[in-house]
Amino acid sequence: MGPISLEDTKGMIKHRIEVAGGKDNNWFLDESVIKIHKNTQGYPRKITQLCHQALLAMMGENKNVIDEDMVSRVIAGKINHGGLLRQKKKKENKIAVNKLLDVLQKDDQKTEPNFEIDDDWIGATNNKVDVNLNQPEDGIKKSSFIPEEKIESNSAKDPVGDTNQKGNSLKKTEKSDFSFDQDSIDPDEIYMSLGKQNPKLKSNFFSRLPLYVIYVVLNIDHRRIIATVIEKKKGINTLLCQDVFTSPNFETDYSKNYDLLMIDISKVLDLLIKQLDVYGSIYEKAVSFLERKNAIALTFDDNQISTHIIQVPTEGVKDKDQIINFSLNKQINFPIEDAVVKSIKGPRNKYYCSVAPKDKLESLGDNLSRNQFDVRTWFPVSQSIYNAYLWNYIDRNYSSAIVLHVGEKNGLILGLKREKLIRIKSLYIGLTDFFDALIDNGLFNSKDIEAQRKLFQVPKALLSQKGDNINAGKYDDIFRPVFENWNQEIQRTINAIRNELKIDEKTQVLISGSGSDILYLNEYIEIMTGIKTDYLNPIKNLAKVPDFDLKSLKYNSAVLTPSVGAGLPINESLSILPKVFEQNKLFRLVNQVGISISFITVIFCLILLIQKKISVGAIESSIAPLLESKKELNHVEQKYDKLSEGTKNIREQLKKLTYDSDFSKRAVEINRILSFYTPKEIKISLIKFQNGWQTEAYQKIGRDIVPVVDTKDEHLRIVRLKGSVNSNPAYINDHFQNFIGMLKATNLFDTIKIMNQSSNKSSGPEFLQFDLKCIL
Repeated sequence: MGPISLEDTKGMIKHRIEVAGGKDNNWFLDESVIKIHKNTQGYPRKITQLCHQALLAMMGENKNVIDEDMVSRVIAGKINHGGLLRQKKKKENKIAVNKLLDVLQKDDQKTEPNFEIDDDWIGATNNKVDVNLNQPEDGIKKSSFIPEEKIESNSAKDPVGDTNQKGNSLKKTEKSDFSFDQDSIDPDEIYMSLGKQNPKLKSNFFSRLPLYVIYVVLNIDHRRIIATVIEKKKGINTLLCQDVFTSPNFETDYSKNYDLLMIDISKVLDLLIKQLDVYGSIYEKAVSFLERKNAIALTFDDNQISTHIIQVPTEGVKDKDQIINFSLNKQINFPIEDAVVKSIKGPRNKYYCSVAPKDKLESLGDNLSRNQFDVRTWFPVSQSIYNAYLWNYIDRNYSSAIVLHVGEKNGLILGLKREKLIRIKSLYIGLTDFFDALIDNGLFNSKDIEAQRKLFQVPKALLSQKGDNINAGKYDDIFRPVFENWNQEIQRTINAIRNELKIDEKTQVLISGSGSDILYLNEYIEIMTGIKTDYLNPIKNLAKVPDFDLKSLKYNSAVLTPSVGAGLPINESLSILPKVFEQNKLFRLVNQVGISISFITVIFCLILLIQKKISVGAIESSIAPLLESKKELNHVEQKYDKLSEGTKNIREQLKKLTYDSDFSKRAVEINRILSFYTPKEIKISLIKFQNGWQTEAYQKIGRDIVPVVDTKDEHLRIVRLKGSVNSNPAYINDHFQNFIGMLKATNLFDTIKIMNQSSNKSSGPEFLQFDLKCIL
């Protein structure tokens, strides 16, 4: 038989239990049936095999029902009788099987029913075998589930079937029945201590110092500010407080109104201070940071501030900056010349690059600086989410994971292979889609926006597989087209990354951001993708204040993901700070280095002082022989002086050779770039490498005027480029300026000056001659 539907699966299981004598016992919960159908893909024989294993597991654990967790453990092989579609053992567990038979017959033990079985699976309908419940054999009832020829003579002596003769049978059973899987561990018990950085994560020297660090983390998402305060003290990171502030004005867009943003950030900081004031003087240091607006970690949900993964070929590593800029230029919607780009090398010649528009970065940076905000880090949203995932999920035994971030206006999908980030894709989805749908239907209420947000849910019609336990939403008909559009967008993106991301039964989708405000979104994503889905918990491995209760949050903790991730001290995170804050960062770095060096110097001096006091006598006694030896070695000193002079001369010659070699390499590189990238409209008639710039002039000597050559800037290495542009007069200047821009983008020249730019009347307006002075 081919695959059957979910409803048919439910009917099949119920029928086979009734045929086996189970009557109306409903051992399989709806969630477990959905899990069984999903993992067997609807094939009847696989369904019967998995149900058989689940029933044995239920008996072995003395449970009354089979839930989703039990099915998962059976599939993963974490119970004695588990293992999806595992080859049946030749020696079945006699007691467990007959106990199962007793349960199936508990309602009518006086009768002797005939079971129809197929390969001894429960409820099969091929061969009839008479079962006599009143005929014990060595204290064990014979069952149709165990063919008589399989029951060994020593079954009573060793009822569990693990005979342990010479240790062989027991070892084999342990290997096949008990498979360790890290997912069986409580995720909150993975780490030695909550808040402590996982040893697998890289850390720099400064992060290991016992310094007190506070991060006031702000995630700016359209008209929302999600804030957290994270304290690092004695190596433990603690979540002190958090808040979600939403502008009451629906028209607010913080990316277009920085003045309002500054006002609302101050309001948020005041709210955080009130939360910490409850603890009195315990967190007064953190309060002082908030009052002084210090240690701000920022992430701005803007699709122009993004992270990209660029593959650089091995042979192109030397030109990686050009390759990265060229690749980014195809992926961003603003000129790469106007961008701030930060990159760091990843595995297999992949480079992780953060990019942002320079004007947007500097404009917001200037506003923050004028309002006395001290910004320490500024991450793209994708980097912040990745940080939160690494901090909380790096030890999860996934071959792959997908993080689905749904913000107020923008969305993201991150594809992760174990702990490596291998794909980042933008999604054009956000909660504003639901507000737009309400506006289009005339149902939007601007006076109670948050109340309407609480009504956002997946329509019941899209969750039919979950049964009738889900209530219909107020706006199901209005929101259904939105979810259908989301379905197409998410499915298209996930399908695009399947080639790089191996998706199997251990793969999990983790939902992040404001999408967690949507009721039943995780169930919908799981139905849509066929992948187990849950909400990302960014505070799972953070220490909490004493009275913190996750249930007390008025929102799903997944909302905090970008905010928490931006404040976690994970090394090699790509921060894109404006210049005004880069200078402050450099100053703090110098201070940290100075403190560290001072500490090391003091220790070193103390050690030297101790050594000196201990060995001063030995040194004094050895001085006299050394002085005598020095006199005997005076001739060696003279030879050394001559050799030093010769070495000095050789180094000067090597310096000149190095200078010439470098000049030669630059010349080859310039010629190569000009050969490959010069447009066809540009004709270069002269490439001259020279020291200084020569100009022709005239000098009056007596009564005569004679031509002379004047050389300037003789200390500079200069490339002289002469040529012409031949094109349509309307575009000739554009071609020339593009050529100049190309030369600047190569970063091979310090400056490029146009010494001559003229049109020859005899050649016509479509012909432009130029002479460029390119200083290396």
